[in-house]
Amino acid sequence: MATLVPKDQNFFQKRRRVEIAKEVLVELIHSTIIYKTLSIECNPNPKILTNVSCRLKPINWQKSVCIWDSDILQPLKNVSVNFQLLKMNGANKYLPFLINTTLNVCDLIGKRSSSAYGRIIKSILKEMSNVDHSCPYTGHLSLYNLYVDERFIPFDPPIGRYKVILRFREGYPYVDIGTTVLYLEAMEKRERRGKVTAN
Repeated sequence: MATLVPKDQNFFQKRRRVEIAKEVLVELIHSTIIYKTLSIECNPNPKILTNVSCRLKPINWQKSVCIWDSDILQPLKNVSVNFQLLKMNGANKYLPFLINTTLNVCDLIGKRSSSAYGRIIKSILKEMSNVDHSCPYTGHLSLYNLYVDERFIPFDPPIGRYKVILRFREGYPYVDIGTTVLYLEAMEKRERRGKVTAN
């Protein structure tokens, strides 16, 4: 019986080096993509939300954060959010891209839901808002320093422009609370050049 022996004795060592190089390359690519918020649009329902302030605050040329404040006029007992992601194509039109899901925020905060997108939204709400308890919600609602953090993204989307639509609804049948639209750009991280001094 013949045994198969590689012609090159270092075959497995070379193969392992290639695998390590691939892992390093993937890590470098992941760490060099940033997500910049370009603009934000907020369309609240004036029967439910009042004193709405929705703005974008630039931090540096690669990062800007969203600040959103409002007062709730009536208690929100069963809030759900529809999360939709669209990508700009070559004809400058936004087309659906990978995600279109609806989640119940009360179930997320009350730890009754365990979907992947739910865990991401729960982490964002816990870190960047005053939504820290289960339903009902009353009083003042704020999101502060909200930005797309790379650690919340479970995959590396292609470089380009994206549109994120968040539709907030109350109860069933749905009553519209408001819609927020974020325009983002996934781009390569570039180091800023230092000042050039004349000699």
